[in-house]
Amino acid sequence: VVNQIAEYPLDLGLYRVAFKRWKQEMESSQTCYGWRGQVMQRLFLGVGARTGYTLETAVTLDSTYGLPMIPGSTLKGIARAVARSRLHELTERRKSTPDDDQLRQQAEDLDFLIAALFGHPGKDEGCLRFLPAWWDPDSATSSLVQEVITPHHDDYYAGKEPYPTGRDSPIP
Repeated sequence: VVNQIAEYPLDLGLYRVAFKRWKQEMESSQTCYGWRGQVMQRLFLGVGARTGYTLETAVTLDSTYGLPMIPGSTLKGIARAVARSRLHELTERRKSTPDDDQLRQQAEDLDFLIAALFGHPGKDEGCLRFLPAWWDPDSATSSLVQEVITPHHDDYYAGKEPYPTGRDSPIP
């Protein structure tokens, strides 16, 4: 069934029109910054979502067009994680030179900026908004491909954990 879905010919007429309009709006916006990226390998989004389906997997699809998309919250989380890693690097450098006032000030400024831009998780949103990333219909002949995922979430499948976690043994 999965193979049939991945190989099903897509009618992208309406989606192409919507994608073109969305792209033009992003390019002409004075308040949005657009970025174009390319997935070099497979991308799994929504795999940890509770689906209730027999296959116990999910994929994040746009609810209007049924095509893959990357939620804005995912993009925001990635950007925030990169910013926090830079802060961690500054903090580690400060450990070797604790009296460096310039490094201390840089770390404080970056911490403030991260909070202002991204907000505090669960408390406020910050001043940046991340919109979903759309799939470029000219980038591939199909938006989905079949993939085999080896499950190794024993505690989840045994009902001991409500969700699969990254702490599970990689041995299925």
